Amino acid sequence: MSYQTIPAGTVPGDWRPGIAARVKGYISTLTRMAVSSNGTNIAGEMNLGSATGTGTVLPAAIDGGGTTISSGASAGGVRVASLGGNASVGTYVNNARTTAWAIYQRAKIATAVASGAEIAVMCCLQDGTNDNYLGQAAATSTTNWVFVINGAATDTTVAFDTNWNDLLLINDGTTVTAYVNWVAVGSGLATGIAAAAGWARSYCSNAAVNGTVNFHINRWAMFTADP
Repeated sequence: MSYQTIPAGTVPGDWRPGIAARVKGYISTLTRMAVSSNGTNIAGEMNLGSATGTGTVLPAAIDGGGTTISSGASAGGVRVASLGGNASVGTYVNNARTTAWAIYQRAKIATAVASGAEIAVMCCLQDGTNDNYLGQAAATSTTNWVFVINGAATDTTVAFDTNWNDLLLINDGTTVTAYVNWVAVGSGLATGIAAAAGWARSYCSNAAVNGTVNFHINRWAMFTADP
């Protein structure tokens, strides 16, 4: 794929340059923006997986526009959205373990996980084998943000809420660090990530429970050091 140059900020109201500058403050080698979305154009900015049960991904009339990812209310509901409007969503970073990358997402929980194996995979790098993410996982905590690398989940002890939150996941090629509102909440070795192509995705699952898990996105971007 062709990567985007990080925008210089000449377009009024463009959020991407400011976010890119903040992300590069943590890791300066990120020179490309692989893909981005303002959460309002699902067809052009997100690649949708097939729905399971009543899971949905729909435009949301929230704070100027966005997208809601929902498990749906029926048991076994799942819905997946990958960042990027083309079919080759697995090519945004060439080597998810050793290549520097960052995923940013501005998200707002609508209905949180409550029990069992319910999950909301929010700021996530999919490496073709496992999800590596900052989100919600009821099996680990029903109140706190959970940080997952290669399927191993850690309770960050930082409580989630239903406000807008800036979520960030950064891999510098050695360590993966998770941030909530620009404050580090957990880290782990990148050796747990597959040495394979990676991309950004999000999804909700109610894990066979009759209840909805959902959240909103209105900003989503992936940065990389790949040429």
